[in-house]
Amino acid sequence: MAPAPLSSLSIPTLVYLHPDEQFNEVLRYEISEGRTIIGSVDPNVETVRLIKMEGDAIQPQHALLERVGARAVVLTPLGAGGVVIVNGRVVSQSMSADDDPELVSVSLVHGDRVAIGSASHLFRYEDGQ
Repeated sequence: MAPAPLSSLSIPTLVYLHPDEQFNEVLRYEISEGRTIIGSVDPNVETVRLIKMEGDAIQPQHALLERVGARAVVLTPLGAGGVVIVNGRVVSQSMSADDDPELVSVSLVHGDRVAIGSASHLFRYEDGQ
């Protein structure tokens, strides 16, 4: 998925926060309605988009963003190896009573800080309002 142009203000967006001011907030990823995978490998499914990331801590299918309606976005980590942090809190799988992993999701709120893969990729969530 290509970064969004700076003029797209009405669509929920992940804004890349880079430590170098020259690159900070330059990359913007619009979150289209439906499902978007964050990861290193294309899921090869027509109905799913990909935000491709590279790095040692990035899983092939690291996390799922689901946009429902105009601005509601839910983030779900995929698999035990993928680190996802929202506002300093780890979002991960939990174990159910029968020891099956259950995915834990979080609804993103405007201004949330989202770290993917041991904070190697840091974003700010903008809800498009």
